[in-house]
Amino acid sequence: MKHLIPLLTCIFCALFALSFPACKEKDPTVIEGTIFDAVTKKPIKSASINYVPYDPDVDDIPSSLSTFSDSLGHYRMEAAPELAISSISISKTGYQTIGNFNNTFPAYKRNEYSLIDIYLNPK
Repeated sequence: MKHLIPLLTCIFCALFALSFPACKEKDPTVIEGTIFDAVTKKPIKSASINYVPYDPDVDDIPSSLSTFSDSLGHYRMEAAPELAISSISISKTGYQTIGNFNNTFPAYKRNEYSLIDIYLNPK
């Protein structure tokens, strides 16, 4: 019994520490989906996706990051857990570019996952 009390105290302290959100690892901010041709509905490979990580409390954040859609049109944007994502632009030769650079646009929230399929119109 004498050794059981310190063991129970350690277990209680560990459970108590894990109950605080600050102790839990946060998920990154992620937006992913598939890019399609708006007319044929077929996936578009090698589309360029540019995006800007964003934190309203910090001025010194890396500028635009880029990724490309894969052979099935799938893309994935990811930012560190403390950042949101804003200012998204998607382009592909032969298609109209879509995006919100230089526009007021609500950022995708920190630590959230969004699944967004995008349809590009041919030029």
